[in-house]
Amino acid sequence: PHSEPWVVDQVVEVYRRTFAGPPWYEAFQCPQCKNYFAKRENGFCRTCDTDLVEAWPAATVLADFHKEIQRLGAIVVVAESDRGIGMHDPTPPEVMGFAWGYSLDADEFIEKHLDAPGIRYILSHSSYFYLDEVAVHPDYQGHGIGTQLVADIFSRQPSAHVLLRT
Repeated sequence: PHSEPWVVDQVVEVYRRTFAGPPWYEAFQCPQCKNYFAKRENGFCRTCDTDLVEAWPAATVLADFHKEIQRLGAIVVVAESDRGIGMHDPTPPEVMGFAWGYSLDADEFIEKHLDAPGIRYILSHSSYFYLDEVAVHPDYQGHGIGTQLVADIFSRQPSAHVLLRT
């Protein structure tokens, strides 16, 4: 299902809407000092007075999605509404949320990928399933969809060890 363009487009939009709101507030970013902002306000960073840019442009999210789902052991799960399920309703279902993850070895790559120098030395196993992203559209939050997505992706991954980063 993650290969259909309407699904991918909606996953991108859910990502952008989710991370623009609480608790992340990553709608805009300062390219100079890398701070995130929920609102553009005057258009400039409060710290260094640099013009703010969109934090998660659709093209960036789309490229990241395609890169991550090509990784070894990649799994994507999507929660869809029942809209458009009927035989005579051409409207596609609405993506309410998604989760994706993939296999990672505890080596030099994991340190760079997670921006966590030395992490490979404290990990007790050689490979992990890394839960990379979980997002639920703000309109659907608080209904257990994220919990269901995490349970679903964990039930599909074969590794005995899961790595989470928050």
